Amino acid sequence: MADVGQIFQDHDGTAQTTAREEPRPPAPAPAATGRRERSLRQLVGEFGEVALRNAEWISVSNFRPAGCNRDEWLSEQVPDIARAAIDDALAGSGGYVILADGSVVLYAPKVRVEDREDHACGLAAGIQDQLTERWQESLPADEKAAYERRLQEQQPRASDGDGGDAMAVDGSRKRKLIRDGDMETWARRAMETMLADDGKDPARAAREAALALPPGVQCAYRPMWHVKHKYITSFVAVPTIREPDGDGGENRPQLAYAANTAVFDLPLLHKSVNELNVQLATGCKSIVVVPVHIHTLDRRPHKQHFADLSASITEPVRKHLVFELIATGTDLPERRLREIVQYLRLRCRSVVVRIAPNAKNMMPWKMLGIHAIGCDFSGVVENEKQVHTMLEKYAELAEESKLLSYVQGLSSISATTAAVCAGFNYIAGDALPDSVDSLAGVEPFSDKMLFDSLFEKQSGDAGTASGA
Repeated sequence: MADVGQIFQDHDGTAQTTAREEPRPPAPAPAATGRRERSLRQLVGEFGEVALRNAEWISVSNFRPAGCNRDEWLSEQVPDIARAAIDDALAGSGGYVILADGSVVLYAPKVRVEDREDHACGLAAGIQDQLTERWQESLPADEKAAYERRLQEQQPRASDGDGGDAMAVDGSRKRKLIRDGDMETWARRAMETMLADDGKDPARAAREAALALPPGVQCAYRPMWHVKHKYITSFVAVPTIREPDGDGGENRPQLAYAANTAVFDLPLLHKSVNELNVQLATGCKSIVVVPVHIHTLDRRPHKQHFADLSASITEPVRKHLVFELIATGTDLPERRLREIVQYLRLRCRSVVVRIAPNAKNMMPWKMLGIHAIGCDFSGVVENEKQVHTMLEKYAELAEESKLLSYVQGLSSISATTAAVCAGFNYIAGDALPDSVDSLAGVEPFSDKMLFDSLFEKQSGDAGTASGA
């Protein structure tokens, strides 16, 4: 039950749990003010279980202005903008709960059930627009004009049929909203978990909450190619969402692009350690790469949860575990970075570090004892030619710093081929085999196989067309 109801946060950011010996009514709702934020118990106590069944879900933690790679800035700005926008939209009625992953569950009693999705989409678009404006305002004067032109180029044209569609801003908004069926299931499980938590130790409940993935999100393993050895030797733990395909099945798993938020660190590590324990017993020799944000290691209570979890890792698992330190947008001094890297190295096989794709200097990382330095192109919106140029510059900087290099999130065979030519040592992306739910063993993979998969797809498409 811990996987749903325990992911809520109170206003101070700590896990929302309740320990008591005797039954009592839900906590009273706060006095009516302009702020409509509630805890889960307060929301249910004020409006009843209907507040969950008829709620709207907005994953505001997925929102990111184009080109913004400063996670710390986002973690400060998104909650502030979301609270103000939702308080204004609710206009003194209803309430909302901010979940541990940064998404929002809100109940607007004045909105008809059939209008919930449109209402949520409108709110989502408004929050995203305000976030983009604030990001633009934070840029240096010489970058603002270029950024504004870039935004205008990305705007959908009315002739494309998307001009008035709030879903079209920053990709499909539908994937950022929980579907009605999921909402009903979540509401039932949340109520059950809330009741089960009544007699649970608060510290234990907080630990369980920190290790649980948000509803609808699963851990998958993205293959990473060791280019020189021509093998897929490792798998990167990533949070994914599976979307229905309209025919009763599911589409290829999509990255839950709150993937760059630290809320996934502990659940992915917990799941990966358990997976490694199972796979090692069967003789599997795969390496698992688990992302860890600097915030996770620098802030309570996540720092303590990480220490407790990592202390339980056995020596065989440690030898197959690599930590990927996410250091994009960090401004910590070198001494503190060195302490963090050394702390992680004691708990794993090796440490790799992810920095921004447009990094200009890698020398500070050279002496920190890391295995490789890399970047993720999942959120990069530049055209293919610009991506190729960025890959070449990044690999060149890594080579100058005497560091191995890796890249994730490449979306095409062209970009993957450019990464090979640039000299990257490890590569992950859509051109490689699909992500898997359970670890697979080491398997051969070469640049020739990149084009084999392309020809197979083209042959399949041609066969489908001729059959039609």
